[in-house]
This record gives sequence, structure tokens and C-alpha cells, in this order.
Amino acid sequence: MNPPNPRLTSQFKAQLLEYVDDREEPFDTQFLVANCNSFIDDTWVRNALWELEEEGRIIKLNHHYLSTRILMKRWIVASQTPQTTPQDNLNGFTLPQHLMREIQDLLIERPDLGYLDIDEFIRDALRRRIEQLEKRNRERKNS
Repeated sequence: MNPPNPRLTSQFKAQLLEYVDDREEPFDTQFLVANCNSFIDDTWVRNALWELEEEGRIIKLNHHYLSTRILMKRWIVASQTPQTTPQDNLNGFTLPQHLMREIQDLLIERPDLGYLDIDEFIRDALRRRIEQLEKRNRERKNS
């Protein structure tokens, strides 16, 4: 058997990287072989993945791969997400998960509001609501 043409393997590796570079979900060799437009020996796929891993273009974890581009994208998004605590329980009071998600989405979309995390937002919202109720109570007493 003749060794593969280096130009073809380089071209295959470039096409493979282009295919997986924007894949959000981890993939494995079998997935790539099954989704190839033409028959390709899985040895070529494994060798190309090994080279891409050596070049730092993809990362292998537990027999699955993910492009470093996607990992960096996830890291950037996570680093821009307001810091939240895993607790959604405040002195025995539990906030519904959908409400926690709404607050988190708001804080991500509107960093200009100045809240560092969900806890700070909730404290401010409660403080404002208490002030509002106290003001109404004073107005009733003065009427």
C-alpha cells in the first residue's frame, strides 16, 4: 500500500477542521466518518484529528473532541456572565428557576445596569420595593 499523498492529507485536514471548527457539540471519529460525503478510511480521520490536536486546534476529552475555537468562545461568554451563586435560596425563600434565568439574562443583556451578580440585583429590587411600600404607608397615614 502506498503512503497517502501529503497534499491530499493536508487538504483533508483543512476540510475536517473547517467542518468541526463551528460544531458546538463534542464529536468523535465515528461521527466524522459517518457524516463524510464520500467513503474515507477512519485511519485518515484519526490521523488528522491527532495532528489537529497536536497543533492545538482541537482538544480531546474522554474520546470526544471539541475545537479550541468553540472552547474559547464558551470561556469568553462565561467570563462575561455576571457572577452568580448556585444558591437560589434566600433564608428559606426559594426563587423559581425561570425567574432566576430571567434575571441572569437581563444582567447579561444589560451590563450597564451595574449589577455584579444576581444577589446584588435581588437585594436592590427588595430594597426598592420596601421603600415603595413604606412611601405608600406614609401617604395613607397622612391622608
